[in-house]
Amino acid sequence: MTFFFGSINVAMFDWPWSIIHLMSGTLIGLLLAVSFRLARRQTFWWTGIGLLAVWELYEWLMHYLDVHHHAVIAAYKTAVDSFAFAPETWVNITGDLIIGSVGLGFGRWIVRRIIREKPRA
Repeated sequence: MTFFFGSINVAMFDWPWSIIHLMSGTLIGLLLAVSFRLARRQTFWWTGIGLLAVWELYEWLMHYLDVHHHAVIAAYKTAVDSFAFAPETWVNITGDLIIGSVGLGFGRWIVRRIIREKPRA
């Protein structure tokens, strides 16, 4: 069961990072749904998933720099807990993108629900 739930940065869904990815996906979904309210649904999804993927690349870059060029990010690493620089498996990265996408959909759903409601007179 550790493949789906369990070890941080190894399992597909891990505590607390899956919740953090869900919340960040929801926030991105809210912002994009308001910004792209009149745009096509595909624009919303491709932009949102693209932003989530860029964040995963950023996490990978921080780990790479920590391992190979530690001096470059030494000051940054002192400001952020060391667990933020741990390596992630492809399974975990895929889980992060899935749970972030669920958050995107939830954020979009919230905005669309608010827009549909008519103010009461």
